[in-house]
Amino acid sequence: ESIICYLFNRMMRNIESGIIYLAYFMGPLIFEFNKYVYYRKECAFSQNMTLYRIFECTETEFYFYKLNLNHIICFPALTSTSSKDFDFEPTKLSKEINKKEDDVFKVKLIIKYNHENDNISPGIIVEDKKGYNNKHISCCPYENEVLLFPFTFAKIVSISSEVKNEKEIKIVNMEIINRKYYLEYILKYDVDKRPKFSDI
Repeated sequence: ESIICYLFNRMMRNIESGIIYLAYFMGPLIFEFNKYVYYRKECAFSQNMTLYRIFECTETEFYFYKLNLNHIICFPALTSTSSKDFDFEPTKLSKEINKKEDDVFKVKLIIKYNHENDNISPGIIVEDKKGYNNKHISCCPYENEVLLFPFTFAKIVSISSEVKNEKEIKIVNMEIINRKYYLEYILKYDVDKRPKFSDI
C-alpha cells in the first residue's frame, strides 16, 4: 500500500503488449479507490482545493487544450497532481520514455475544485496519508500527491503564458465539474438514487 504509486507507474512503463490485460484490472481498481474514499473521509475531497500538474508537450499536443477552451474535457486515466505549487523538471528516465521533440515547452495545469455537500470525491488525497498498515500511501509524501480518478470532468476556463528562467510556460486554468452520483452504479443497478457502497 505504501508504494502503490511507484508500482503502478512501473507497471504502466512496462505494459506494452499487456495493455489488454490492464482493462480487466482497471475496473476493480477504480471501484476500490471509490470505496476507499467513501469510507476513509480524510482521503476524500472535503473542502475547496487547488491542484497543480506540470508536464512537457509540443505545440501540436497543446492544441488539445486550445481547441477546448471554455469546453469540458475528461481525464480518461488516473491523473497525478499535487496540492502544492512547485517547480518541476522531468527525470532522465521520463525523457527517455516519452522521447519528446526539441520544441517542447512546459505546461502547468491549475485545477480548482469547489466543494459542495454530497459531492462524490473526484480523487484521493495521498499527500502524507497513511494506510491501515500505518505506512504512507505514497512513496514520496513530500510531493503532496493527489490522484484524480479516471472520468473526472473539468472545464478549461482560461489559457495564458508566463516566462520563467527565460522559458515560456503555458498556464491552463481548469475547474472540476462536481458530481453527486456514481453514474456507473446507477446504470448497473437501475436505481434512481445515490448508490451506497454498503448496498453494492
